[in-house]
Amino acid sequence: MTGKYWILAIAIVIIALIGVVLDMKRMSTAYPERIYFTPHGILQNPYHAWPEAPSGVLRSTPAMGFEWVVGWGWNFVPAPKYTASLKIGISVDGRSFYKTEDFVRERVNLYSKLHSKNVMSYDWQFDGLAFSFKFFLVKESSLACLVDIKNDVATEKTITLHAIGRLFSSKPYSVSGLRGPDSLVLSSPALDLVLTLGSTERSVAQKFARMESEIEEWIKNNDLTSMEKIETLFLAYGMMSFELEVPAGAEKKVVLVLSRGDTRT
Repeated sequence: MTGKYWILAIAIVIIALIGVVLDMKRMSTAYPERIYFTPHGILQNPYHAWPEAPSGVLRSTPAMGFEWVVGWGWNFVPAPKYTASLKIGISVDGRSFYKTEDFVRERVNLYSKLHSKNVMSYDWQFDGLAFSFKFFLVKESSLACLVDIKNDVATEKTITLHAIGRLFSSKPYSVSGLRGPDSLVLSSPALDLVLTLGSTERSVAQKFARMESEIEEWIKNNDLTSMEKIETLFLAYGMMSFELEVPAGAEKKVVLVLSRGDTRT
């Protein structure tokens, strides 16, 4: 995805945020502040109709993320054609939050304040910080996450935000990853698919992995090294890392976007 198209994608996402705000207002009116929801669910994809238009089911993934599941219907297809996901990891004060077990270990309650057909949030608090990650679909081919971090303590906090894109093919197709100046690309010519991961913030590191255990280790160690590309089969991960400075009593917002297109885009 070229620079001008990426700017257009971000602009469309910002417009879509208006709908997110309206959903938040409706939810706050319908439910008291003390009522929370489980951090699992499905977002409506109005473009999906199996088998005529298999745009993909959009489901949550543990601990904080969503994925398209494409080509997996109700006629007992053994595996989806592909899955494409956007997940979140956080490194703060020497602690890491990526897997469900990380929240259990730190005794942090992960829940959802906003849980509608259009938007679902992951919410939690740790060491005077309040985190909220709101996922929503933008048109058919862009999955966005609004990151909102509030610092309620008297000192500035440095937080590393990790955005992880994942592309999985159920067949042994080649999958590649390529680092860009402002975005990260995962692609598979056999699937005729390109995923582009980007943000309103500039990343400090980009890297790729063949296994999720590598991602887990990088987040655990807050590894900010980079690599240029990867070539593999079946599965590839791409991770962008962002260092965020949140002053005392302040709030930081970031938008992450995973967009998909064909290899001719």
